[in-house]
Amino acid sequence: MVLRPRLIPSLIVFAMLLIPMLVEDVVALSPHIRDGWVIGISYGYGRGKFSAFNPEVEGSLLVTDWERGAVPQMRIGHVLLKNRLMLTVENRQWIDEQGILVEDKIRLNIQVWTLALTYYPGNPYSAAGGFYLQAGGGPANARVALLEPAEPNPWGEQFHEVFAENEGGTGFFAGIGYEFRVVSRVAAGLSASYVYQSIGGEIFDDAVSWPVTMTLNWYW
Repeated sequence: MVLRPRLIPSLIVFAMLLIPMLVEDVVALSPHIRDGWVIGISYGYGRGKFSAFNPEVEGSLLVTDWERGAVPQMRIGHVLLKNRLMLTVENRQWIDEQGILVEDKIRLNIQVWTLALTYYPGNPYSAAGGFYLQAGGGPANARVALLEPAEPNPWGEQFHEVFAENEGGTGFFAGIGYEFRVVSRVAAGLSASYVYQSIGGEIFDDAVSWPVTMTLNWYW
């Protein structure tokens, strides 16, 4: 059976509803205590698109189709209100590579650094304590790079950049997620979000992505 990409957001929502029922007993033994610092990472899949200025027609835009890309994320922050509200600094990226010739590639990297608030509405001593809502905003960056084949480096990469251009702007995101405690201070889970970046540069105008990620957070 082939999993269609457009079905993934629906499966994530289903999983968010199912997880609390499956892990209720475990969560009851490991309450969602959030009273200090947090550091975390996420990785997953996202569909994104962007608009760029058409060099052949002044003032017109070229809008891409929805493309699949990798979504790495990281965060660090501190609790503002015990078990309820957290402030974090987060980096959210969407990365896509497209072949343009027989061997050459173009890599697109669109990211935003955000100051974000995370709200936990549920009882931290029940399964509902794993749900959270997030939103934030901050400076964004859009990068386009031309890659050519090269000898593999120590990390196994077989392409190197021969040209790159960066443009800055602003961005924001909003999302929802669920996490459960693996151990008392480590939580794993799933999240889904909407990310928008306004660039307004010479190349990029704006970008949109819908990331779906697996998360891992350490509270201390």
